[in-house]
Amino acid sequence: MGKKIAPEPVIASWEGADLALRQIGEIEIEVEKKEGLANLKINDIKEKLAGELNGKLARKARLAKDLEEFLGGHKEELGTAKSRKLNFGWLGFRLSPPRLKPIAKMTWAKVAEKLKELGLKKYLRFPDPEPDKEKIKAEADFETMKEIGVRICSEENFYYEVDREKIAETG
Repeated sequence: MGKKIAPEPVIASWEGADLALRQIGEIEIEVEKKEGLANLKINDIKEKLAGELNGKLARKARLAKDLEEFLGGHKEELGTAKSRKLNFGWLGFRLSPPRLKPIAKMTWAKVAEKLKELGLKKYLRFPDPEPDKEKIKAEADFETMKEIGVRICSEENFYYEVDREKIAETG
């Protein structure tokens, strides 16, 4: 295999380097101007759209809140099910992922103090000692959690899903 020869540099002088810098700068300035104009147009379109949709989005938020209140008042009708299929979608409750919370009258600062007091530094994050919630949740047993003043809890959160296909079919 033959020896590879390096190509001659395109820029051969300081003047050539200076000219290349000028050209790069001109290109950057032109690109920034065009991007700036595009952003102005995009912002104008977004403002116009927001003006057109604000009423509809407020109505959507109000309807979602009304659905949540309705379902909260009729939760017993779901029975053991957590959701109900309607003609145009689903209403229901979902459990949030389990998370660690301090028990009543405890704060995370008090939990950190309790961990230090009990010598359970493996459940602290440093340099500012604070409880490592994920490690506690993964490794600590129920008795340890109770002793340091935390518990694992999940909450039921309202949700809705619309059946877009059915809505599109019915017009």
